[in-house]
Amino acid sequence: DAFVLSAACPRPIRFVLFADCFESKWVGGFARLFDAVAISPSKARDGIRITANALKEGTVVCVFAEGQLSRTGALCEIKRGYQMMAKKGNTEVLPAYMDGLWGSMWSFSEGNFLRKLPQTLRYGVTVAFGPPIPWNVDIGDALRSLSVKTTEDREGRLMGKANREPEISGDLPRGWTEMRDRCFEKSEAGRGMRMNAMQLSQVHMAHRRTRLLVEWLPEDDLSGILGVLWPLSVGATVSLADGLSDAAILAKVSREGIDSVALRGVAGREDLVRRLRRKKVIVWTFDEVGLSDGSFFGCLVENSRVASFARPNPDYETTTMLPQSGWREGRRGKLLPGWEAGKFGPLDEEGFIL
Repeated sequence: DAFVLSAACPRPIRFVLFADCFESKWVGGFARLFDAVAISPSKARDGIRITANALKEGTVVCVFAEGQLSRTGALCEIKRGYQMMAKKGNTEVLPAYMDGLWGSMWSFSEGNFLRKLPQTLRYGVTVAFGPPIPWNVDIGDALRSLSVKTTEDREGRLMGKANREPEISGDLPRGWTEMRDRCFEKSEAGRGMRMNAMQLSQVHMAHRRTRLLVEWLPEDDLSGILGVLWPLSVGATVSLADGLSDAAILAKVSREGIDSVALRGVAGREDLVRRLRRKKVIVWTFDEVGLSDGSFFGCLVENSRVASFARPNPDYETTTMLPQSGWREGRRGKLLPGWEAGKFGPLDEEGFIL
């Protein structure tokens, strides 16, 4: 993140990093080279004082306000230490949002950090800077607004795959050709579908090794988003269940080695969910409810667009070991990157829709 921001910013940046980072051979060398500020919970006041003095001298200081790498792909809870630094430094806060690093070896995509081969040799990374805001204004809303702009930029990259199709397991469903053509229309509806698929590709749900089953409904935009564009954007293999009974879905899951299922609702389908979980299959439900209970994970849908996502709680170890939630009881999923805060209702501190 520091390398990307340094390349994007026309002025030199002084970074604020956890003190533990200085113990790493590579990160520590970079930190000392760029005169980074070390901060730790036990000596937070010293870090704030050094940072405030640097700001008063006119230095550009970067604080990673989440305090950790995202393990879900979405924004983590914003910590408030940056506000104290800006207040004492008598300066405003310039929000910056980076998009495109999720999926790289430098992210927790696919369930690990660094220990995976790159999907490509070049990643299209976008850095968006917003206007300065007062130190006492929550930066979370500003960052989500910037994520809308970067998602709009990424939509054009998916158009570059208009002549390709996702890897499909099993037979094609009814209306496949018409839906595929609709996905790449140069219309507002087609653009909205592509943007929504890119939003899904930015979070920890499906990836290149995923074998995904999607319940297919002909002439429904959500079928195109989930069954065509989403797997195409992440490189997943997709199996399309067109009008299948729950028993037929179970058989298809076993026959095709499916590891993730996207249903259109789970009401009255407790037996299906239970059997899928026994097979260690992740169950998502894309509906107008968006609730999760730990056996299935709700993704809120409004007007055939996915607003939020949920997933099992991540358990990967990190330097800070700060907790991150994949789902929360009574919440309607975590707002996807690329949506304005408040569009689908108020958010809690972690970005889940209330």
